[in-house]
Amino acid sequence: MGLLGELGKLAVPGLATALEVKKAIESPAGKKVLDKADKVIKVIREDDTEASKEQVKEKPLQALTQEEKEAMETKRWEIENRRIIIVVADDATLICAKYPQFKKSEIKGNDKFKFPPNHPVSNTAYATSEMFPDTYYFPLSGFHNHLRELKHGDFVRLCIYLGAREVSVENVIIDNENIGVNGSGSKHIADIGFNFSKSKNSESEELIAFSFSEENKGIKEGEYKSPWLATEPTWQLMAEARRSGLKSCSVEFNYCDDMGINAELEASIKVFKVSLGGSFESMKKLKLKFRVEFW
Repeated sequence: MGLLGELGKLAVPGLATALEVKKAIESPAGKKVLDKADKVIKVIREDDTEASKEQVKEKPLQALTQEEKEAMETKRWEIENRRIIIVVADDATLICAKYPQFKKSEIKGNDKFKFPPNHPVSNTAYATSEMFPDTYYFPLSGFHNHLRELKHGDFVRLCIYLGAREVSVENVIIDNENIGVNGSGSKHIADIGFNFSKSKNSESEELIAFSFSEENKGIKEGEYKSPWLATEPTWQLMAEARRSGLKSCSVEFNYCDDMGINAELEASIKVFKVSLGGSFESMKKLKLKFRVEFW
């Protein structure tokens, strides 16, 4: 029964006079009903903006108005709105309004959407990074592994470009735990996918990550380019100092930002029964310190 109905029950049955209605409102039961009404109105006002917007995000696509569908169609192509996408089959019904969806035929051959081999797969969620906004989309399940490997590859290329002789690991911190490089430390490094050499530097006893022959001597021609360079101050310093004759230095490798690709996102996508491309792997916060020796 509505609030007006509850209040009406308190008045004299039949056609209530103004006095009877006034008495009903002023009675303890009447005040309780009015207090209940005030609370409902307050909730409606508070939720009218943010909550209603969230409701539009969460409700099924078929419940959207034509205007909302047209707005979603425009926004889904904007890069800031398609960091996370869902790929669907050409004949599939679109799944939800919260994440932009693209049919396989829409993204095939489109240079804004590039995927690993054997992808994209229908009914699967993918993510990209602001580092590669129009290049790579990875299955959500292994997003952090893929991106970490890309960054590691760029670090190795930087060392090659600058004429490195040997790169060794000075220290390892994983998920804020300092595990070092001895004993279990080398195992932890292998677990995150960095297949470093198990040999050690004869002078420093540091774990050798990789080494290069004398053929790598000298700075290479051309310009080294990497989107990660601007995010790592010690990479920039090493590159600048090397041109002035730097022979060795310590340099950091950090992978600490989950970029919103986390367990909360996993749960929100699973609601729509969309595949993540495998078992979701949360980000391991990683801080490595390398020592780079040059020829």
